[in-house]
Amino acid sequence: MNQEFAEATKKIERSIAASNRLDEEIRQAVRERERKTRQHHMLLSTAFKESRCSDFLELLDFEVPLIIPESLLKADLYMRGTCAKQNFSKAFALYDTALHYIYDDNPKAIAQPKILFEEYYGYTAHIKFRLATLYWRGQGVLQDKKKALELSKDAVIMLAPWYARINHRPPDP
Repeated sequence: MNQEFAEATKKIERSIAASNRLDEEIRQAVRERERKTRQHHMLLSTAFKESRCSDFLELLDFEVPLIIPESLLKADLYMRGTCAKQNFSKAFALYDTALHYIYDDNPKAIAQPKILFEEYYGYTAHIKFRLATLYWRGQGVLQDKKKALELSKDAVIMLAPWYARINHRPPDP
């Protein structure tokens, strides 16, 4: 009986160790993706600051149709009219697609690195605020103030606990 218990314990310990290794590999993959994304954005930012703006949006066209940070950067550029003519329709399409991608649990969808929990709320709130702005102004989409208020409310509810925890946490006794 003790022998069986010892074997079962060792098997569980090996399983936990394998799971921990897998978790660490996932964390490393996410960190590497974030590092590459930051490096890519720094490269784009440098190019922009040096007034090499003509190919700025083309640099954001990837083989994989949608990677969240890059698609948001591209949508923001279209919305602001930075480096290209302001195009609210393209911005709306990118934001809307990004929002649907975040919620898409379809296993047949294009495989993407898993976004972190904090990123999920940050990106989702960012997208909802931007979509609300477009709906409120009627830019790139038919004006719908009710939809704009609904999206803004969702984004605020999503960010409120996180923002309160980070910025307004009372001191520990």
